[in-house]
Amino acid sequence: MNFIKYGIALVCFEFLFWYVIFLLVSLPSMPFIGLIAWATGEQKTQAKRTLLIPILIGAFVFGNLIPSLFYSAGIFAITNHFMLDATHPMVYAVIGGLLCLWTRAPSGEMNIFGTIISVVSYILYMTILKTFGQNVGDMGFRIVNLVFSVLIPVFIIGLIAAFIFWIVSKAREVRQK
Repeated sequence: MNFIKYGIALVCFEFLFWYVIFLLVSLPSMPFIGLIAWATGEQKTQAKRTLLIPILIGAFVFGNLIPSLFYSAGIFAITNHFMLDATHPMVYAVIGGLLCLWTRAPSGEMNIFGTIISVVSYILYMTILKTFGQNVGDMGFRIVNLVFSVLIPVFIIGLIAAFIFWIVSKAREVRQK
């Protein structure tokens, strides 16, 4: 029953995040779209060259970093709550890590920087925030345990996906001949 409640909470959070929180959090990134277009426009001036890097940094912070941190914090909060009563809490930790790995924008595109930020911040939330109020001496064990429990399934899924893409590309080559 705990796992069903966990799934329902995750579905509700996904809906809330992508259709409410993401829109509010990413609003400050909207002006950067016009600024990037202005800075990379046709006429190159000294002001455009000088402001390009700060504009790109601002776009990254408001467009990738902050929404990814909010997303992984929400996944962490839900996962941490349900891990407390679970018989196998690492299953919940792995599922939360995989959700952070597969974070996508509402339009469906995949952002590698957002994914990396989301997974790394989820691991940091799990290791650092989870240890407050507990013995900090076992923090190294928690970090290693969580990193391996999140990265091993990610690695296996990546290998399977690479193998499937390789098979599909070979099948396309055979069809073209």
